[in-house]
Amino acid sequence: PDADTVREVCLCIPGAGRTGMFFTSEPGSREAADELGSLIDHVCRSLEGIILAQCLLAEHETRALQAFKRGGFTSIGQLSYLRRPMPRRAADVPGDTALPDGVTCDTWRSGDDGDLMEALQRSYEGTLDCPELCGLRPIEDVLESHRATGEFDGRTWWILRERGRPVGAMLFNAMKTQGAMELVYMGTAPEIRGRGIGSRLLARGLKAIAGRAEASVTCAVDHRNEPARRLYARYGFVPTAERTACIRALPGA
Repeated sequence: PDADTVREVCLCIPGAGRTGMFFTSEPGSREAADELGSLIDHVCRSLEGIILAQCLLAEHETRALQAFKRGGFTSIGQLSYLRRPMPRRAADVPGDTALPDGVTCDTWRSGDDGDLMEALQRSYEGTLDCPELCGLRPIEDVLESHRATGEFDGRTWWILRERGRPVGAMLFNAMKTQGAMELVYMGTAPEIRGRGIGSRLLARGLKAIAGRAEASVTCAVDHRNEPARRLYARYGFVPTAERTACIRALPGA
């Protein structure tokens, strides 16, 4: 083939928290997938300042998945993308919001990042939601990524505490271009799981954002996380898409 002919394309878009999202052309054959995989690997080795490379592939992109694996990526499973209508009124959201004695839920305030990062770290213990991501980045980078998703507003971020200790978080950001509020993250520490607190936390969040101008509320969940999928279904979330998530850790230097 002509050395000047473009056969495969790989694009990495740097993101907050030292991440990079990869997009590629669709290889037309197994041989093209191998060639694209070599290109992906070359791009990864050439990057600076990125420590986590990511891609999200649709079900039909089987050759692209082959290419990313050839390029050093690991598949961490299926992500289910969920959506429900924005509640018109708080009263439209079912479920109890009362928390057990000693458990509080407060909106984020300036100076709360330390508690929030502790809450995030605690919520990763025994998580069923993409556990392969745990420990791949400093928690400061993770928080930066959450804050940079859509439009950050501390009034729609909550920290859960039990007797003053951070034990969970729920973070909503506005996605203006999509006309949606995204539940960027929700998780709790092991010691408060199994007590119905996650359901009450989600009810609180949906009631708090009810009546906003955005048309819908969205989130993504690991398909393996059955408890979370059941919880979201109870609150009216329905699947809209599936993607295969793949990652590759990079040195970042």
